[in-house]
Amino acid sequence: MGKIGITLLCLGTLLSIIVGALVDHDFLLIVTKGDNIPIVGMLILVIFFTWISMAQCVEHDRIIEETDGDMQAVYDEMCR
Repeated sequence: MGKIGITLLCLGTLLSIIVGALVDHDFLLIVTKGDNIPIVGMLILVIFFTWISMAQCVEHDRIIEETDGDMQAVYDEMCR
């Protein structure tokens, strides 16, 4: 299974968990309480920044493969 297949598998699993949680009435009552809203926002930010880091990881892997392991090219990419 390639990188795209693993990514789609992870996204599908995450999406099914989210949809399953949103269908549950008790879950919605707990999440929409005032003191839990910042936690939900934090979880959204964690997912967003995880996605950004994984996108950069894939880009750096691509650069390493194209340059036959030249880490200087990855460093140059990170400095841009």
